[in-house]
Amino acid sequence: MSQQDPVFEFFRSINIIQSLSQARVEQALPGEMLLSHFGVLNHLSVPDREPTPAELADSFQVKRPSMTNTINKLERMGFVRVRPDPTDGRSKRVSITTAGVKAHLAARNAMPPVFRDLVDEFGVEAFVALLPQLQAIKQFLDTHRK
Repeated sequence: MSQQDPVFEFFRSINIIQSLSQARVEQALPGEMLLSHFGVLNHLSVPDREPTPAELADSFQVKRPSMTNTINKLERMGFVRVRPDPTDGRSKRVSITTAGVKAHLAARNAMPPVFRDLVDEFGVEAFVALLPQLQAIKQFLDTHRK
């Protein structure tokens, strides 16, 4: 049996962790909110941020029709507002609504209990210790997008 490539195993583990944690989080999110919805609300929660749908798609590295679908669902839920771009009549701008801010806060508040057993098992120190390296890898990958 050959030794597994540690880089492959690292990203394989991250993928599995992402999948398992997403399932936990989505069970705790309010209403019909999905993790993809929360991600967009989280992105829009930065003050004075009104990206275009194309900019959101690029940020999340998804195809534009997929992001349009997510935005449309969030708009139907009353969490975002889509308006024409005042500088470019062909484009639109997306902003978070007051209801979206409340939903984002409710979702954020729902998350700590979801991982309480994990923190109890490993201690918050384990996460503190891993975070700098993960953030550095994330930053590298974000800077070197293809």
